[in-house]
Amino acid sequence: MSVVHVVVTLLFTVCHSWAQPRLNTVSTTITQTSGYSAVLNCQVYNLDDAKVIWLGPSGMLLTIGRNRITTDKRISLEQPYSVDWNLHIRHVKPSDAGEYICKVDTKPPQTKRVNLQIKVAPTINHALSTKDPLSVVEGENVTLVCKVSALPAASVMWFYIHPKRPADKEQPNFPASVTGETITIHDISKEQAGIYECLAFNGVPPTSTKNITVNVEFKPIVSTNYKKIQQLRGKDTILECLIRAYPPEIAIWKKGNKEIEEGERDWKYSPTLYKRSESEFVLSLQIYSLEVDDFGNYTCEASNQHGTSSVSVLVEELVIKPSTTTTTTTTTTTTIVTTSTPTMPMTSSVSNRTLSSIRTTPNQVKTTTQKSVIIDDGDSSNGDKDPGYNVLTTPAVYPISPAEQDPRNRGNCLNWKLSGFAVLVLSLIIM
Repeated sequence: MSVVHVVVTLLFTVCHSWAQPRLNTVSTTITQTSGYSAVLNCQVYNLDDAKVIWLGPSGMLLTIGRNRITTDKRISLEQPYSVDWNLHIRHVKPSDAGEYICKVDTKPPQTKRVNLQIKVAPTINHALSTKDPLSVVEGENVTLVCKVSALPAASVMWFYIHPKRPADKEQPNFPASVTGETITIHDISKEQAGIYECLAFNGVPPTSTKNITVNVEFKPIVSTNYKKIQQLRGKDTILECLIRAYPPEIAIWKKGNKEIEEGERDWKYSPTLYKRSESEFVLSLQIYSLEVDDFGNYTCEASNQHGTSSVSVLVEELVIKPSTTTTTTTTTTTTIVTTSTPTMPMTSSVSNRTLSSIRTTPNQVKTTTQKSVIIDDGDSSNGDKDPGYNVLTTPAVYPISPAEQDPRNRGNCLNWKLSGFAVLVLSLIIM
C-alpha cells in the first residue's frame, strides 16, 4: 500500500502542477518610433481563476484582467489568442519609454519584464537656437547654435548657401570651428554673408533642418567704371555707380557740394536706385539736355552707421572743330587752288574705329589726311576703354594724274602726231 500511495501522490502532484498558471517569464526589449503603436507581449497558460496585471514604468497600475485602470485612452489590452495578454500602446511618445511588468497573481507571483525603447526623429528647438536673421559686424567672431532633440542622439552637419547661388550648398571652406550643434566663424567678412543651414539626422526619418541668414554689416564701398565722360551740349547723358553696403542707409548724387534731388529743376535730373542683392545697388543719374552749368564734377556718395564712401565722375563738354582740306589742281596754263570740306558719315557703335568710306572731290592730286574727330553717341554699353566716344579718321586718297584728267592734253598730243605724219609724207614726195 505504501508504494501505491506514493505513486498516487506523485501523479496528483504532477497533474496539479500542470494545472497551475504558467507565465513565459523571459524578459524582452521592444523598440518603436515615436508616433507609432507598440505591442508588449505576455503569454499565460492555464490561467484559471488567476488575474493578469500590467504595471507601467513608474509602478502605475495599468490593467487588471481585461479591465483598463489607467485613464490614458491610448492603452488597451488585446487578446488575439486566449493565452495572449498583450498591452497595446498607441501613438507612443518619449515619456512612454521604460520597463513594463506583466504579473500573474499566483503564489508566489510570476512576472515578465518588457523594456520599451522609443526612437525619436530629430527636431530643432528654435527657441534655444540662433534667431533668424542675424546681423553682425565685419571682423567679429560669430557663433551659430542649432539645438537638436533626438533619440538616439543626432549628428549635426552645417552647410553654407551663397546668396547669389542659392542652388549651391556646400560645407564651409573658410575658417570655422564646428562642434555638433554649434559653428563658430572666425573674423567674418562681407563675402561670408549668406544662409547657414544645420541638418540633423539619427537614422530615424525625417531629417530636420534650420536656416540662419547671416547679414554682415560693413562700411559702404562705392565704385564706377569710368572717371570722366564727354558729351555734346544739348544732349542727355547717364552716370552710374556701384554701391556695396549693409545696411544701405543713404545713397545720393551731388553736383559739386550740393545734393541732387529727384525732380530738381522739374526735368533736369532723374536719380534711380536699382537693387541687385541685399548689399549691392546701382545708383544712376540721368541728366537731360546738357547746358553749360551742367558740366563739372558729380559725386556718388553712400553712407551708413559704419562710415561714408564716395566716387566722382567728371562730365566735360565735347566740342567738335571741323577741319578743312586744301587741294591743288594743275593744268598746262594755270594753277587752281580749291578748298573743300569732306562729309564724314557717323557711326553709333561705341569703339575706336576708322571709317573706310568718305566722300571727296574728284580733282584731288595730293594725299590728304583728315584729323581725328571725337563724336559722342551717348552709348557706353559695350565696355569701351573710353565709353561714350567714337574716333573718326579720314583714310588716305590717291586720285588720277592731271594729264589723265584734262581732255585738252590728250587732244594736243593727237594733233602733234598727225602733223609729224604729214611732214613725213611730204618729204617722200619731194624726194
